[in-house]
Amino acid sequence: MVPTPRSKRGGWCRRWRPPDGRRQKAEDGFTLIELLIVLLILPIVIGGVTVAIITSLQDQQNLAGQLENSSGAQGASAFFVRDVQSATTITVPSSTSCGISRGTQLLVLQWNNSAVTVSYEYNTSGTKPALVRSFCAAGSESDTYLSLDLDPAHPPTVTVSVCPNGGPCQQETSGTWTAGSATSPIDTVELTATYAGSGSVFSVTATPRQWSPPPGGSPVSPLLVLGAGRAALSDSATGNVLVNGPLTMDSSVNGSITMTPSETGNLSTSNGNPIYVANLNPSKAVRNRGSGIVNPQPSYSPSTPDPFGGVNSPSKPAPPTQPLCVDDSMTDIETCSPGLYTSALPAPAAGHAVSFESGVYYLTSGMDLSNAGSVTDTSNPSDPSSSGVLFYVTAGGVSFPSANTVSLTSLASSSQFPNPQNLIVWQASSAPGDSVTLTSAGAGSSYAGAVYAPNEQVMFSDSGPLAVTRVIAQSAHFAQSGSVTIG
Repeated sequence: MVPTPRSKRGGWCRRWRPPDGRRQKAEDGFTLIELLIVLLILPIVIGGVTVAIITSLQDQQNLAGQLENSSGAQGASAFFVRDVQSATTITVPSSTSCGISRGTQLLVLQWNNSAVTVSYEYNTSGTKPALVRSFCAAGSESDTYLSLDLDPAHPPTVTVSVCPNGGPCQQETSGTWTAGSATSPIDTVELTATYAGSGSVFSVTATPRQWSPPPGGSPVSPLLVLGAGRAALSDSATGNVLVNGPLTMDSSVNGSITMTPSETGNLSTSNGNPIYVANLNPSKAVRNRGSGIVNPQPSYSPSTPDPFGGVNSPSKPAPPTQPLCVDDSMTDIETCSPGLYTSALPAPAAGHAVSFESGVYYLTSGMDLSNAGSVTDTSNPSDPSSSGVLFYVTAGGVSFPSANTVSLTSLASSSQFPNPQNLIVWQASSAPGDSVTLTSAGAGSSYAGAVYAPNEQVMFSDSGPLAVTRVIAQSAHFAQSGSVTIG
């Protein structure tokens, strides 16, 4: 037997072999074919991921641009519509001193006999062409950048659609027009701009305030307050006031609309109709000391003259030869006939209903119906074609029942006074305290006509719903707990 050699350390050792007799690889690895496959596939995967990342970044950039464009268009729309609605003179293009140093003027709007100028300019002096609005009043100017990064290859344009003499409308790009013109009424004013990055186009359109003028030639809102002072319209009530149409305030002072403390009455217009004030800073027109709401917030409009200032008053009838009001004690109904009342219209007995025959009531000392039962009008037996009543008051106040309902309609026609204005109460007095008090209780009251008190206050009171077609007054005060609907 041959001995195994010793190790250098002097010991004996054996070389280990795997049980199956095969040799173990020193380490695992890739074959050449596997490596080639990986080198071929890896660029495809990386390329796909890269394309996905680039596309995502591009989409994000495009989306950011679209959001910026949308924001700019919304900002332009918010100013443009209000500015055009308030304008008395519209010029395309122009070269007034308002904003001209910053770019090319596209449109100039002037309010209140040129006391205010609003200019829309295309500004190319900056790094990005922009649409700028300049507001100039009382020697000062403020600028607002509405839309940035406009396309210089497609500058903004303004087009005015004018319909001369009721004929076909014409698209004009230059000229000067007066809002509400009878011969060349403006249908629309359109501003169009194009964004450079996305190429998207936005267009905003507005229409100047165009009213159907009544006799007298001036515009009419459902509620028009002619007073120029503070609290010309005041609300100390818990009931809501809804004006179905624009509400116009001629007062230009702060707090012309005053909501008194601790009351919850709300003042609003229907369907987004505006509340116009003659205050150059419309946000200061409302003085809200309580929790009431004025909606929408007022916007500026030039002062509106008295629309009925040129209307002739009813002719004064001859003095009556017999009492005009007869009290039927059997039915507790008092029936009154139209004519001249040289003293106050007789106060009815408490709770008695009052029935007014159709026609003009010429009152030289007012009337007080506060103790009456229901108040209604009936057809006039002597003039079956007429309907409704008109109370024309030269002195004294007017008060309707405070605990019962009222149902009156305006005079439709009369030989004494044609009434296209649908007047139901004309308070012609200017003496202090000769107010008109409209009331409603129970099931509600309806005054289907216009209440006109150019020098006096119209007051609203009581707890029932009240509806009146139109109110034009020096001032208006709401002190009712029920709802009031005007228009």
